[in-house]
Amino acid sequence: MTGLADEPRAEPSQRLEARDGASATLERNPQGETLVLRGAGGRLLVEHDAATGRTVVHVPAGELRVEAAGDIHVRAARRLTLEAGDALTLEAPERARLLADDASLVARAVAATADHLVVAASALEVQATQLVERARDVFREAEGLAQTTAGRMRVLVRGTYQLLGKRAHLEAEEDVKVDGQRIHLG
Repeated sequence: MTGLADEPRAEPSQRLEARDGASATLERNPQGETLVLRGAGGRLLVEHDAATGRTVVHVPAGELRVEAAGDIHVRAARRLTLEAGDALTLEAPERARLLADDASLVARAVAATADHLVVAASALEVQATQLVERARDVFREAEGLAQTTAGRMRVLVRGTYQLLGKRAHLEAEEDVKVDGQRIHLG
């Protein structure tokens, strides 16, 4: 006796076929059932593994479009991954939102263009080797302390430089130099 009688046997597959040759087959094997949808010519389109619950849509050539007159919702209990071999584009004519407890963007270069940009944060930290800012006018306001710590500091002004305050304190560990055609004190 070979013991083959004790091994599970695959039940015969069930197949439905359309006039154009497209078919749906329920394939049974000892590991479980797989539902397979093939296009005309036998090209694999969809396979669903009932044992694992995994469904795969195959598009070996051409493109895949999902279009709806209403909303489209995609939901994953754990993770949703979008992966593109060349480029990924997300477009919305009115509004786009990303809601997450934690989000990160990793890229070699990022360019953002907007008519109006608002950043609201309890803390904002920028780390860069070099920071270049260009604007026609810059206004900054701090209710408490505004502090700059630098190895050296230079302010270049083409026109008038004004420093206004209720009190001013200038202190140097070494020399203080004031140079001008006229210097008014008091």
